[in-house]
Order: sequence, then C-alpha cells, then structure tokens
Amino acid sequence: MTIGIYMIKNLSDNKIYIGSSKKIERRWTEHKNLLKHNSHPNNHLQNAWNKYGSEPFEFKILIRCNFSDLPKYEKKTIDTYKNTIGWEMMYNICEDIGFELGHSVAKETIEKRNITRQKKKKEGIQYNYGHKQDSKTKTKISNSLKNKPWTLKRRMAENNKSQKAKDKQRSNSKLTRKQVKEIRKKYNAGVNKNNLANQYQVNERIIRDLINYRTYKYK
Repeated sequence: MTIGIYMIKNLSDNKIYIGSSKKIERRWTEHKNLLKHNSHPNNHLQNAWNKYGSEPFEFKILIRCNFSDLPKYEKKTIDTYKNTIGWEMMYNICEDIGFELGHSVAKETIEKRNITRQKKKKEGIQYNYGHKQDSKTKTKISNSLKNKPWTLKRRMAENNKSQKAKDKQRSNSKLTRKQVKEIRKKYNAGVNKNNLANQYQVNERIIRDLINYRTYKYK
C-alpha cells in the first residue's frame, strides 16, 4: 500500500479533490464505495458524482512520502492548487488539513467554533444534544439510512440471525404420526421436499430423513 498524497479529478469540469492516506489504494476504494451508495461525507464531491456519474473521475497519486510527512505535504499541495486554479475549483471542504486528517485542531479554530456556537445560542438556534426526535423525524432519518452500506451489512446480519433461529426452531419441531404419513404420501404423489418443509414448518433435513426412514421409522 502507498503512503502519500492523492488527487481525484473530475474531467468534466476539471475540479479536483486533494487527500492523503497511509493506504492510498484502499482509500480510493472507500471513496468509490461511499460515492456509489450516495453517502460520501463531502457533499460537493458527492453531488458531482451524482451529476456526472463515475466515468469522468480520475484518481492519481501525486506524492509518495513517509506517514509523518503527510500533513506537511497535503497542506503544501492544497496551497499550491488553491493559488493556481483557485479554491472554487476544488472539492475540498476545509482548508484546515488538520481537521480533515483527524489531527488536533488549532486553538484559533476552536475559539471560532465556540464564538459561532454562542452566537447561534443567542439567536435561539438550538443544537440537538440530548434532544428527543419526534416520530416523523425518526422516520425520515430511518429512510435516509436504509441504503447506507453499514446499515445494509447490519440488516443482512440480522436477517441471517433470524433465519438461523427459524431453522433451529424447525429442527426441534416434532411431527405427529398422522403428519408423517401425510408427508410420505404427498412426497410419493410428487410434492417436493422444500414445499413439504414449508407446509409443515420443519427443516428440510427432517423431511429428507423421514422419507428415507432414518427417523420416524414406522410405516
């Protein structure tokens, strides 16, 4: 994996995004997955992807360097392009690369945020800390998260867990003598094992074993 600075360029409008990573190839894959699922945190880049599609976007490694030098080279690269093509031609949201990389934020930035927060508080703009959402808002949030990759993965895990529970319950189900005779009779008449398992709410393995007289050996 490559450590360094990379560029994502939109060949349709020549706008660019500058980023850094200790695993550039993996980071590009993450970018594409987020963009495909319409869940990228950078709204400018996401809107461009939605408008132009994936074709015009080009990925390029600009600088290879040590991990400790990433902040320095990223800032230098962003400043270079900002001075040559202009900030309006860049998809980057924040000029403070420390914020984007997850490093500690400068004191000046923290003070500015505190001033903004206090100003909004005076104007009556409330933050949602500890605030309970109403049912309508919860529904909107739920709908917006339905196609997110992490919720899809969670939903698949829950479905698998539910299916395993059903299979376990079916495997523990007991059939009466009358039901066993009915199953064998229907199977001989042409009903397949899967349909019989669904009809009698048991695992297909139970159907297979009783048809072959491995279980319920009476006739």
